[in-house]
Amino acid sequence: MGLYDSIQTNLGNAFSGSLADAVQSCSYIDVDEVYDPITGGTVATKTLYVTRAVFSYYKSSEVGASEGTIKTNDRRVIILDSELDYKLLKVNDEIDLSGEILTVINFSRDPAKASITLQCRSNSL
Repeated sequence: MGLYDSIQTNLGNAFSGSLADAVQSCSYIDVDEVYDPITGGTVATKTLYVTRAVFSYYKSSEVGASEGTIKTNDRRVIILDSELDYKLLKVNDEIDLSGEILTVINFSRDPAKASITLQCRSNSL
């Protein structure tokens, strides 16, 4: 087993074990625009991927240092790389957390490719 596999296994075990109280089920919503030949316009299509994630708010020091790119109520969402394909992520996709819809503002993958961190903003604000 290589380093990547070891990290994935350990993080997966933590999501199911010691971090289980902080892990929440959610849906990642891949939002795409497709051409509608009948209307000549575009329509939104949404594909849901059920996953697990850890949600938290940003610290006030992170908000202050972000030069406006992080808002006070933005959420940090951490998803295991093994549970969601990084290649499908894009800005303006959504996360459904028990009916609260969050829009993906930014995302990154850690250097070990073990987890994905998304910056999300609530649509209800």
